[in-house]
Amino acid sequence: MSWQAFVPADGATAVYEAVTFDGRTVQLPARFDYAAEWQGSTWMRLQFGTVEVGQDGAAMYFDIPEPWMMRWAGAESTQAVTDFVQVEYPAEPVVFDFLKLPGETIYLETDIVGDYGDFTATMGLTLAMSLAALVESIEVPAGAFDALHLEMVAGGELIGGLIDTEWWLAPDGFFVKWEEPPGFRSLQLVEGWSG
Repeated sequence: MSWQAFVPADGATAVYEAVTFDGRTVQLPARFDYAAEWQGSTWMRLQFGTVEVGQDGAAMYFDIPEPWMMRWAGAESTQAVTDFVQVEYPAEPVVFDFLKLPGETIYLETDIVGDYGDFTATMGLTLAMSLAALVESIEVPAGAFDALHLEMVAGGELIGGLIDTEWWLAPDGFFVKWEEPPGFRSLQLVEGWSG
């Protein structure tokens, strides 16, 4: 099985239920684009909601240049209760080699640039990613899925200390659930990907 089994078509859309940092539960449209401009380059973009001041939204920028490799370029997010766009990106794109899983944990270190409205900072970032389950049954509002379950701990100088994130990827649902994604406390699929 390759990345193509998991990734939606260019321009595909879905609906997710998101829990915001201030405790609201909202439903957001999602969209996947194969070519979006970010920091002067072209990347794939996974977007939830609307990334504008006064709206709830988040977008992740990355690409998958070869099977089971991913380069992460950054993320931006907004919340309806804040008045700025939060932007975070590594000094150089971070490369994840998923072929190392499940046999080992992927450890990465980099610097990340963070723009938080009234200040900008460059911080050290450490990442430790591991495979929780090759196939795990999970139920979300969109239905039941057999998903790949990944876990990652992000640390270093990030605001808020350590961040434990985990996500479930399914061939027929892409990200079906995501705990502690950029911009939200959680996301889960409500209406599957189409288009």
